[in-house]
Amino acid sequence: MPEISKWMERGAVFFVILFALIFSLSDFLIQPAYWFDEAVTMEIARNFNLFGELDILTAPGVFSGVPYIAGTNGYPLTIPLALFFRGAGYGLFQARVFMLFWIAACLIAIYAVSKKIYGTVPALGALLLVSTFASFYGNGLTATGEAPGFLFFLLALFLAAYKKDYALAGICAGFAMAAKPGVYLFLAHAIFLFILFAEQGTRVKAFVRFTLGLIPPIMLWILLAFPLTTDTFFSTVIYVFNPFDIPVLRNLFHAVPLSNLNENLVASSSGGVFANVRENAVLLLTTSTGIYFLLIFTLVLLAFFLLKNVHAERRRFSSLALWYAVFALAYFLRGPGWIRYLFGFQVLFLMLFTPSLQVLVLRVKEKFFPQFSYAIGFLFCGIAILTAVQTYHLFYLSNVPRSRAPLELASYAEARLREDARLTLGLVNVPEAAAFSDPARMYHTVWLKRTMPPFGDSVFKNKNRPGLIITDGKNFLLGKEGEMILQNEYAEIEKFGKYRVYELD
Repeated sequence: MPEISKWMERGAVFFVILFALIFSLSDFLIQPAYWFDEAVTMEIARNFNLFGELDILTAPGVFSGVPYIAGTNGYPLTIPLALFFRGAGYGLFQARVFMLFWIAACLIAIYAVSKKIYGTVPALGALLLVSTFASFYGNGLTATGEAPGFLFFLLALFLAAYKKDYALAGICAGFAMAAKPGVYLFLAHAIFLFILFAEQGTRVKAFVRFTLGLIPPIMLWILLAFPLTTDTFFSTVIYVFNPFDIPVLRNLFHAVPLSNLNENLVASSSGGVFANVRENAVLLLTTSTGIYFLLIFTLVLLAFFLLKNVHAERRRFSSLALWYAVFALAYFLRGPGWIRYLFGFQVLFLMLFTPSLQVLVLRVKEKFFPQFSYAIGFLFCGIAILTAVQTYHLFYLSNVPRSRAPLELASYAEARLREDARLTLGLVNVPEAAAFSDPARMYHTVWLKRTMPPFGDSVFKNKNRPGLIITDGKNFLLGKEGEMILQNEYAEIEKFGKYRVYELD
């Protein structure tokens, strides 16, 4: 591999990270659009500052009581965000600035880890591919747990596979899992299997160290978000042992009278395993994103087998990455089919693409063209072409949501409450407005999970009607009686995209 001077290397890293930050700042608040999960995270951070509660409000002084469902983005994100709000002020701009630090930290970690394991050129390739990947911004720039979780996720992989520091790897894995359980939940499962197959003669010691490191951050997550009941304990344990909700195992656990199990505590149960897997497999095999990453996964897998017994550290890291990929893909197939839940898998395998392509190019050269001295040029061409394609996609073809409507709605609601000190606000599944509404004058019916009923009483429960009603355009949450009240007693006065604003006549 050709040498790259230190100043060229540092300059390249600087300009790639600068590009990522400048691109993030363009249309900073409207692309990616301010959205449901981000608003919930912001409200939780605000409520932690105001009331010491990591939960959302459904009425003045009344919390949802289900922070483990409301807070799909955990305390490694929400508590630091709350502290950032204390110093920088509260708002979407501040939340996005906070996320810029995580994006920069992720890029630096991607480069540093790749360089340590694979060398300078593969590290630069990883940096280029990740920084031109649209979903890195679509998921990383909003105040959700993907980017913070990925930083801890990558450190856990590095510490386990390269450093063999399983105690510290357990701590980082716990933070990653707590930051975004839906994306990084299976990191612990992957590392346990990795230890089982990779640590000959030291398995027990490695298991113990990893478990001791993992328990504190996971226990902190449980203590902060979950009700302290036996139901919670047994439900969480069973979810760990049956994360894919396999009906046979579910029935087995139900046959044992442990406690009153709550399947909705972390994940919903579903009997249609094969129909769900088939539907998500079709999604994975027919979308450009799914096909693209399956091809990258195949290339990394092929390179892994070609490495054989050389480059032990590289092989260990690739092995652990592949274990995680199996779990991530299986969860995607069994779960709700949300592509964003593959975020960790996608960014990790973009990191692994350049060193894997390097292995394949060198193996082809050795096997078929031993006298050919320009094989390394194919590596550079491959990375350059893929970076160019991703850059074009980033600017012109990516489907990162773009909208002013949620931000305009939040600003409107905040302004109306500021203008009239007696005005009360009723929200129907609109956390985008709840995050910017006066907690003492807000009533919110919110649908946090599709397999569960909405949380919060009807906004029309009291005879004193809210002066302003805002809905997400799907008024079915009001019920027939609520829809009649809305129709007879209110008039629609504003519209912001899908959102509807009604004022009491």
